[in-house]
Amino acid sequence: MRVCASDSFAAGEILFYDAIVDDVLRKKHSNLNGQEECECIFLLFWLHGPNVGNLANKGVADICLLQDSELHPKLIYFMEISMQNIVKALPDFVPGTTSDDLVCNIVARLRETNGRPLSGSLRQGKYAQRSLSEVWPPQGGTCDNRQDTDVGGDKRLYVILVQNLEKDLSSSAVSKFIHEQTSIATQVYIFPSLPWEPYTNGVIMMDCKKDVEQLFGFLQSPNQFTVSSNGRPLVATEKLSLNDHWTLMLKSPNKLLNRREGGFSSELKVVCSGTEEYKKAKELRDLFLQFTDHQKRLYKKLCTEETSISSIPNYLQL
Repeated sequence: MRVCASDSFAAGEILFYDAIVDDVLRKKHSNLNGQEECECIFLLFWLHGPNVGNLANKGVADICLLQDSELHPKLIYFMEISMQNIVKALPDFVPGTTSDDLVCNIVARLRETNGRPLSGSLRQGKYAQRSLSEVWPPQGGTCDNRQDTDVGGDKRLYVILVQNLEKDLSSSAVSKFIHEQTSIATQVYIFPSLPWEPYTNGVIMMDCKKDVEQLFGFLQSPNQFTVSSNGRPLVATEKLSLNDHWTLMLKSPNKLLNRREGGFSSELKVVCSGTEEYKKAKELRDLFLQFTDHQKRLYKKLCTEETSISSIPNYLQL
């Protein structure tokens, strides 16, 4: 289905662009003062605007339905001429075939639908392969204080920083694991790592403060660890509240890689206190925390020495 949806930017700027509803995460509707409110999340594929070609999740308040209407005959004629020129300019256009045949097929379908979008054919595009189940789990937990995007304001984003991840771990595996354990819907981004680093880092993104508190408590529980099939413990180090350009960056797949394929697609697990796996995970976690603490001290020393070198006058360095 083709819709018109709002997209929020910095300084309260909100603009509307055309998009395709690629999938829907259905949730139980809430009841506020006797009125039913839709809590479903819609995965949109932007057709226009600065995020064209990217996916975004929106609520029903951000979406407007387009009214069906017949195309004006002059517009159809203009499209016929335009398509003929476009097809002829294509690098794989075969001179032996006529562009009229290709154009007539498109225009005929437009006429058949009275100018309505060709959603059936559009869903065969590249974005149709990236269903909502890959971005959000099949069902998500409800959140009583979920914050909607307010007109003139910024949508707040809640993020948990996670470290010591397996380098082959996929973002979809982490998201599905979290949903299985907590029923919380998340988006997960795993950052690239340097070749000599034995682990990688990432962020878990949500739009609900209550969910963040619940998930952070789960990941930092002293009674259990989340580990990979190799026993590497996932370490949740910090929770943040972001907005403005950070929100836009994390929402854009072109600006931040959202890794979906990996060798550990379903091999995260929870190990409980009292087991040998828990004991091993605790030792590895403590070792990792000692390492990161040492790194922080080295970073501070590096900054101090860089500042000291930069403050030396140029004539003294000769």
